[in-house]
Amino acid sequence: MKHVKRRLKTLIEKRLQIFPAVYLMGPRQGGKTTLAKKLDGEYFDLQSDQDWNRLDFEWGEWMARNQLLILDEAQVRPEIFNRLRSEIDKKRKTNGRFLLLGSVSPNLISEVGESLAGRVSRLELAPFILDEIGKRSWKDLWFYGGYPDGGLLNHEMYFIWQKDYLESIASRDIPELGGGMRPSHALRLFSVLASAHGTTWNASSVGKSLGVTYHTINNYVDLLEEMFLVRRIPSYHPSSLKKRVSKASKFYWRDSGLLHSLYGFKTLEDLMNDRNMGLSFEGFVIEQVTGSLKANGVDFETFSFRTSDNYELDLIIKIGRKLLALEIKSTSSPSSSMIGRFIKTSELVKADEKIVICNTEKETHSQECNILNVPGALEYINGLC
Repeated sequence: MKHVKRRLKTLIEKRLQIFPAVYLMGPRQGGKTTLAKKLDGEYFDLQSDQDWNRLDFEWGEWMARNQLLILDEAQVRPEIFNRLRSEIDKKRKTNGRFLLLGSVSPNLISEVGESLAGRVSRLELAPFILDEIGKRSWKDLWFYGGYPDGGLLNHEMYFIWQKDYLESIASRDIPELGGGMRPSHALRLFSVLASAHGTTWNASSVGKSLGVTYHTINNYVDLLEEMFLVRRIPSYHPSSLKKRVSKASKFYWRDSGLLHSLYGFKTLEDLMNDRNMGLSFEGFVIEQVTGSLKANGVDFETFSFRTSDNYELDLIIKIGRKLLALEIKSTSSPSSSMIGRFIKTSELVKADEKIVICNTEKETHSQECNILNVPGALEYINGLC
């Protein structure tokens, strides 16, 4: 597993053939730089004054060439986006000129949308996903998370790396992005948000535990979302449904390894013995499904669903006009009553596919419902696209 082939590489190469620029985004230390350096291009780290000065001084020379330029951490030099627009427009029909790497969403960088609209394709690279490391390693991936240096490739790095990573986010990245939090407050926020993983999002409750308003909490979590650390999955509202539906979103930490470090888990056994195991598994599966679809270039939307009388779906995936309903359980043997309720709930939203994802060894396919393990579910869902 030392040489992991990133599935997004093929999609990046295809997009570079049809766009002048590709913006590859994803969390810091998620593997973007390593992947980019496997492409045939000239690499510049824009966080390095030396690299920036060299690029600035030699700008005209580089623009005269047809070589791919890889510009890492592009968001730290926002002035570059207007330059890129000008150069792209000079050679509008020349594709594959720029690969931009960024550890925050373009939503935080107005220059990307304003300067490069119609000129750039956006792709998101998640940390390692199961499709990349192999079926047999899925429990390791669940426990250690997908960050290349977070313990998956070297178990001894786990916990120390996770702790250092979160401290770096709190002390450097959040202040640089105008988060307005002291590092100690940010770390406290991380711990409180770990308790909210897998639950209905309640900013007022989180804010109360930290002594701040729900507006402040929502602003903080907005920032963490743009940094690809957490996600909130909005509620699905079928227009034809007469039942009252919760409008609240669901909240998750995106990387299970970071979540487990916040819980204080040192071993897989710690996870197995904890009451949060089921919620951890749920979040892990959601990231694997969404990460796999993104690596395949699938355009999709995700939703949560819960009625006032507690009919609930862990995840709804909308792909075109097709609706997939997912129930995610850490059990190896889902009960018939659970499956029956899941099927009934799926029918409320008129789901085209009903999929239970659990730790089963014997997968079951039927017209009513598919019961699959994690690797089997990823294969099946991708096969629907």
